[in-house]
Amino acid sequence: MSASGFLETAQRRLWRLITAPEGVRTALAEEAGEEPLAALVRSDALLCAEDRLDVYANAYFYRILEVLQDDYPTLAAALGDADFHDLATSYLAVHPSEHPSLRFIGASLERFLRHSAAAASTRERAPWAADLAAFEWAKGEVFDARNAQAGARADLAGVAPEAFETLQLACVPAVRLLELAWPVDVLDAEAAELAAETARLAAEPTRLCVWRRDERTYHRRVDALEAEALARAEAGVRFGALCALASDRCGDAEAPALAAGWLARWLDDALLHSPADRERDPTRDRAAR
Repeated sequence: MSASGFLETAQRRLWRLITAPEGVRTALAEEAGEEPLAALVRSDALLCAEDRLDVYANAYFYRILEVLQDDYPTLAAALGDADFHDLATSYLAVHPSEHPSLRFIGASLERFLRHSAAAASTRERAPWAADLAAFEWAKGEVFDARNAQAGARADLAGVAPEAFETLQLACVPAVRLLELAWPVDVLDAEAAELAAETARLAAEPTRLCVWRRDERTYHRRVDALEAEALARAEAGVRFGALCALASDRCGDAEAPALAAGWLARWLDDALLHSPADRERDPTRDRAAR
């Protein structure tokens, strides 16, 4: 075997052993046809090869645990250290790291909490956990989302009244819409009574808009109709289509004020691209509905 081939084989084996959820010794026992670990890792007076590698394995896991705690601070606080540790262990067994950056290690936690048999005990104890994970991940996503120039009311000053119908709208990248079964936005990782808050939490359909403005994340609840309108704006929509949506749902008399109110609020919250930024951003060109 060439030197480069030997190095690649050794790296793959060490990676497999360090990341094995059952631990280094168990993973070694399940290997077939591999040479002794001592051929790759030296023992010393204090630790044998297995124990030395186990140090790296523990450090690897606890670094990931810290990242998950940072990404999901309220979920970690609500579950408690021991249960969150167990959740992380079960999660990594099903969703091991597959990306060079730890930023994405928790990307599948919501799906794991909703659907995996390994998360059944967490679902039983904390049925709101998946919704809370979705909310906290959305906050991280909008914080990291690509910068874009947001529109303002002043951008509309020169738009002729007859041109509003064809005015093209689209959300900036740092916006997420969530449709949840639990009002998890009321939970706070730093609340002294967090355990009591989770105990009192009752299922309630909750729609949230999560976004970033000026390097800070924000969120607010939206009703079903505004959520539908915002979803269309995420994909790209003309203002006239929003007016038609409002008219279809609420009647012609209320539609103009409702659609104008959406537009004003979205501009104040910095949810929409400015017209100039859309012209510079071909990635946002989508068919208007």
